Amino acid sequence: MSRVLALSGSLRAASYHTQLLSCLQPLAPEGMHLSLFSGLGELPHFSEDLETDPPVPVRELWQAIADADGLIIATPEYNGAIPGVLKNALDWASRPRGASVLPGHAAMVLSASPGLFGGIRAQAQLREMFALLNVYVVGGPHHSRRPHPPRPHHRS
Repeated sequence: MSRVLALSGSLRAASYHTQLLSCLQPLAPEGMHLSLFSGLGELPHFSEDLETDPPVPVRELWQAIADADGLIIATPEYNGAIPGVLKNALDWASRPRGASVLPGHAAMVLSASPGLFGGIRAQAQLREMFALLNVYVVGGPHHSRRPHPPRPHHRS
């Protein structure tokens, strides 16, 4: 059985992203189990001073990622960027230096935004971060906008 860990970058109770992630299990192929990590709001702000004896929520995040075969990250876009709570979680997950639980994982990045750009900038940031962290992002559409219709040819 493959295990996929889902992380929502939103702490809002009625989050579109959390709702989207919770709807994925019935769509998963047979033999794939998705679990939603709900402890992002419990993580302390990242500090190297805490790395050698991390708080319980950090150890829980590390263990959940280590136990997973892959990740699904659903991120909103706040002010053109990923939310601070998600950045904080990824900072923790990338540590301690040289012993991160992230390298080698496959990840899928998605957004569920009613905004014009659909979270594309936040997705791009995650893709860039994952490249640095040796996480393989599953390819596919980078946004949900429809292609522009062909432009009419004008004659002079």
